[in-house]
Amino acid sequence: PLDARARRRRTVAKRSPATRTRAARRRRDALDAPAESQRVVAAPAMAAMAPLEVQMGDVNAQNLGQLRTLNEHTFPVRYADKFYDEIPTLPEGLAKFAYCGGFAVGNCCARLEAFRDPAEKRKKLYIMTIGVLHAYRRRGIGRKLLTQLLESAAARKDVRVIYLHVQTGNDVARDFYVQFGFREIGVIRGYYKRIQPDSCYVLAKALSDGDDPAALLAQEVPGLEAS
Repeated sequence: PLDARARRRRTVAKRSPATRTRAARRRRDALDAPAESQRVVAAPAMAAMAPLEVQMGDVNAQNLGQLRTLNEHTFPVRYADKFYDEIPTLPEGLAKFAYCGGFAVGNCCARLEAFRDPAEKRKKLYIMTIGVLHAYRRRGIGRKLLTQLLESAAARKDVRVIYLHVQTGNDVARDFYVQFGFREIGVIRGYYKRIQPDSCYVLAKALSDGDDPAALLAQEVPGLEAS
């Protein structure tokens, strides 16, 4: 009887030239493929949830193009040039990239705003963006970006309240901020012009235990309807 090696040789000999060529190509591609692609199937789904090590870096005038590209791949809205013109003017610690493996995979940007009452010398901190590329979400990067902003705000000593907008229906984002002590204080209807739903929640967090963020922002946020 034929041994296993002889049987394989006979099987290959019966294949058509085209079939043999395709098989050879598949073997060659498998050998030439980078190690990462060969391990894709073996990586369990649980590995995608493992926290990633990231490094923070400043957003500045020299890398605004990188910020624009990142935002265009992260958010459902396009930000106008006015948004990007403001970024280099932000105080230290309020505009950061999150880098993973040398690539920017997330960012956060926030600005200081004065209260309408000139007697109030402290500021509001408005979180303009916190975003992470889809492939890197649920890896702890958004948490690190928000933590970095909160620490920067606390270190300044002149921030009284922090607030942001979250699109209605985005309960995942809303719940994320609630974990950090933010409260939903109201809704703005028709806030977004080109996406649906067009309304947003306003979430806020006071930095002093005795302050009520809803009371602090009741007359500060245009269009706010109290919850």
